Amino acid sequence: IKLTDARYFELATKVVESQIPGCQENGEQGPGACTQVTVLERTPVIQVNVEYADQMNQEEGNMKTNMNFNFDVADFSAEEVAALKAKRGLFGIQLYSKSWAAKHFTLSVTKEQRTIQIVDVRNSKICRVLENGETEPNCVETLVYKEAKTPVKALKISLK
Repeated sequence: IKLTDARYFELATKVVESQIPGCQENGEQGPGACTQVTVLERTPVIQVNVEYADQMNQEEGNMKTNMNFNFDVADFSAEEVAALKAKRGLFGIQLYSKSWAAKHFTLSVTKEQRTIQIVDVRNSKICRVLENGETEPNCVETLVYKEAKTPVKALKISLK
């Protein structure tokens, strides 16, 4: 788990979805292609990227996954925000900056025990699923849950 970089980003905070006039819902574009989303309001944030190895969702040879955390731009000086905002790539695309992230943030990772709810198989009635994908006729499924402890890694991103 590592903090890799940061960027200036404008997060869509108010959107409206509308139908495209004359569009055929199941046409060449496929289902859902007849709507368009218009952003009405955006909120500027500093977006921090964390990379980690995802053991649960491994794809062929690629275990790296990313998640983003958003910080209020008011936590930084106008000069610091402007310096990060100025990092643009081809076609004006906002770029991530490793050095800016390293200068402004720290990442700490701790192991903790969390309580979760799991199915209590011994006290539940679970219906068999038949080959056709349907459940056993006249079977009423009853799920009973119990608490269990599981180890997790808790991340904390702090401002320097």
